[in-house]
Amino acid sequence: MLRLPNEYDPKIHKMVQEYLTERILDLVDEYAFMIDEDDAEELFETVLRPILPDDYDIKRGRDMLLRFKALLESPEEFVPELAMEYIMAHLIYEQIDTNPEELVVPMPDRDYVYHIFKEAENDPDCVYYDFEPGEYDFGDSDELEEAFENDLAEPSAYYKLNHIENMKYYMDELFWDIDFALLDSFSEEQLANAPAELGIGMEDRSREFILPPDWLVDK
Repeated sequence: MLRLPNEYDPKIHKMVQEYLTERILDLVDEYAFMIDEDDAEELFETVLRPILPDDYDIKRGRDMLLRFKALLESPEEFVPELAMEYIMAHLIYEQIDTNPEELVVPMPDRDYVYHIFKEAENDPDCVYYDFEPGEYDFGDSDELEEAFENDLAEPSAYYKLNHIENMKYYMDELFWDIDFALLDSFSEEQLANAPAELGIGMEDRSREFILPPDWLVDK
């Protein structure tokens, strides 16, 4: 199960965590199924290659994808490794590009989750979220559905719920940073052996990764 970078009210944190993990697992499952096919090598080049770092071959890509899947299925929390974040980001990008009509999936107990957000929105002492004054008070699910269709973006209870249910906002909800993008230019080995080792891809995300100046000089 994914450990989330954002803290939610304890009454709903586990619900949100399980829902977001399940949505990513659904995406990973589609690709994990492909690598067991007889034509897995052909599929690797045409389908899997775009979601993996450039230096990954079919074996390494399969191993990483299956390990990511196993961790998502586990009840134990984990912070994804850098390559797992790379995979997750590119699965999200692809979903946004190819299936925009499937980006929003209602979560279980969404009315209750919305209610908790609404209570927090009206609570000046709330420590979990930073709300601006909301002007939307949806009394039932029909009104909430209409708000989703209109894609309202007021920082409100609706706004918080929409960021959970709409995959186009998952870069905010699931990622601790965007260090995974460094894999477009550097290998995991290069990052792991960086002159200033700052825990890239590790659980400790409290420190900022800075590219050493000599890496920016053209050879």
